[in-house]
Amino acid sequence: MPRSGNGSPVCRVHSTTSKNRWFSPAIILGTSCLPGNRQGCAPADRCAKTISTGILIFSYKIMKKKSSNLHHSISLEWKYPNLAKPECDGGYCYLFQRRISCYFSIYFMKLGLSPSQATLVDFIFGCLAALALVFQYYLLAVIFIWFFGIWSCVDGEIARLSDKCSLFGDFFDTMTDRVIEVSVIIAFYWSIYSVDSQVDKYLF
Repeated sequence: MPRSGNGSPVCRVHSTTSKNRWFSPAIILGTSCLPGNRQGCAPADRCAKTISTGILIFSYKIMKKKSSNLHHSISLEWKYPNLAKPECDGGYCYLFQRRISCYFSIYFMKLGLSPSQATLVDFIFGCLAALALVFQYYLLAVIFIWFFGIWSCVDGEIARLSDKCSLFGDFFDTMTDRVIEVSVIIAFYWSIYSVDSQVDKYLF
């Protein structure tokens, strides 16, 4: 083992390519006094290794506890009816759609979907429903309208879960719903007109 000028053992500094670099937290301090080489290391190096190991273990426990607490709070927060808005939800939305949409919300939020992206998905389902009505695929239109209603809840729920509520998001969501509602009504009467040109009798 190499020695210093006064004859005391000198610790070797291992390169970061060592297969044991992950095992020794002392690499942070520039030394890697592995258990097998401990007798050849200076007391200060052994002390540094002990301190750095303790710091890493303590940090890991803190991070694990925070992650566990965060997961626990989210798992409780997304349960029905915590994400519902009884002050503005209709009866069908509150009693039925919110029970389903919360599962979509927590799943897609974990995948990284943003509230605005969820609103775009909602808009796409609404457009597909209108197109299905124009071409008289009524069963398909009903399915798309159902998904449109679910995703109308999802975007707001993701915003509340991820703490990304904003005036722009609320405006974007509201305008999307109104545009799709008008489009579906127009598409419905267009599908009737294509069968019976006297569509006026269906208006009253």
